[in-house]
Amino acid sequence: MLNNNVLDELFNEVAYEDESYFYYFYTMKMAATSEYIKFGPGAFLENQHQVICFTNKRIMMFELNPLTGKFNGNKIIIDIEDVEGIKVKRGLIKSKVIVGVLPTKRGKHTLREFWEEKSRFSLPKESSAFSIIE
Repeated sequence: MLNNNVLDELFNEVAYEDESYFYYFYTMKMAATSEYIKFGPGAFLENQHQVICFTNKRIMMFELNPLTGKFNGNKIIIDIEDVEGIKVKRGLIKSKVIVGVLPTKRGKHTLREFWEEKSRFSLPKESSAFSIIE
């Protein structure tokens, strides 16, 4: 299952030598109600479990396997130089992190289009705990 030791191992694998700290949080994008109606209790496999990690060099988003809690290979990494700003909103039930991203150097693709084209899971939407604003 997911715990700090599993995440520490993951971050040690992807860390640069000059990255000095790792701040991270867990978020889960729940399957739509229609998925629960269609698949019943099996719809929990459609939930997307993600860990968002901030360092002094980059922001990393990792998707986790819903059964084992281990990293499944889907990730996105944003260099800190490409970030325009980070805003944290604290609420009663949940907090929200909004990341402003500078225009990308990937041609006509926005960061969201590029990621969704390359990955099975989509970037968190505005309603989740983590948002990317372009």
